[in-house]
Parts: sequence; C-alpha cells; structure tokens
Amino acid sequence: SAPVTEETGTKVRPASTLRARVLLPRKPAAAQKIDDLAAKGDYEAVAKQGLLLLAQDANNHDLRLLVANSLAWTGFLDQAIVQYRQLLASPLASDASIGLANALRRKGQDADALPLYQAVLARTPDNAAAQEGLRLAQRELRPRTTVTIGADQDSSDAHRRSIVIDQSWRDASGKHLFEVE
Repeated sequence: SAPVTEETGTKVRPASTLRARVLLPRKPAAAQKIDDLAAKGDYEAVAKQGLLLLAQDANNHDLRLLVANSLAWTGFLDQAIVQYRQLLASPLASDASIGLANALRRKGQDADALPLYQAVLARTPDNAAAQEGLRLAQRELRPRTTVTIGADQDSSDAHRRSIVIDQSWRDASGKHLFEVE
C-alpha cells in the first residue's frame, strides 16, 4: 500500500524504481578489438589494425583520431600527420589540430605548429593542450643566448679554460635557424 503523508493525510505513489533501459549500438568486433588494444596501451597494434579497418570505413572519425594518435605515440610522425590532416574538416577538428601541431613540433616544425594551436585557442580559449603546445612552440621559436663556461686539466699540467657564447634566432618565417658561436 502507498505511504500516507502527515500533512495532507493522502496517499502518495512512490517514484518508480524501474530505470529506463538505454540500448547503445554495439561496436563491430574489429572496432571493439582496437578499443581493447588501446586500453592495454598496445598503440603499435592499434595503428596497424586501425589502418586496415580505416580502409573499409574511411568515415570513422573516432577511429581515425585513435589511429593518428597511436601512430604519433609510436614515432610514426609522417603517417600520423596524414591521418590528422584528414580530420581537420571533421567534428574532431580541434583534437586533430592539436595532434597535428604536436607531431609537427616533434619534427622540429614549430613555425608550422604555432598557427594550429592559435586556431584551436581562438575556438576554445581554455584548451589546456593547445595552451601548453603554444607555449612550447613559442619558446622554441624565440631568440636565445646561451653561455657555457668550462675548465679542463690533464695529467701533464695543461689547463684549459673556455667560455662559449652562442646566439641563435630564426627568420620571419620561423623555418630557418641562424646561429653564431
């Protein structure tokens, strides 16, 4: 029987304890296998098997991003860049831009990575990954001066003292490095 409230003395129906069942579409076995490999951290296998699966389903953006990240994390930067570029017009454009920029930065192409980080930050100013990437790219691109001081002595009483001053900077494009020592 339903409980009675003290204030009104009327019977109140309890809220239903049944939860709505939501049926989520099951992933195909091959896609589930790739997710399982990623969960285990086997990114080389994710990249290899994911590329094969992408040949059958080229519009699977989530899989393409996972494959691109796996390629980048295992050092296959050129292949990762190809995959990231294919995602730049997809709903995952921000994640792809950050992945592409990170891969370019790892290849020493900070000048090419910089506008990608800036574009992501223009859309989502609080994106921590883009903020960090931008900071690292800007650090690499700015001029720097280093001073190295050393001393050396061998068993023949030869003494050597040295000081080296190194100045490096980039041209306006950011692609050419100049250095004077």
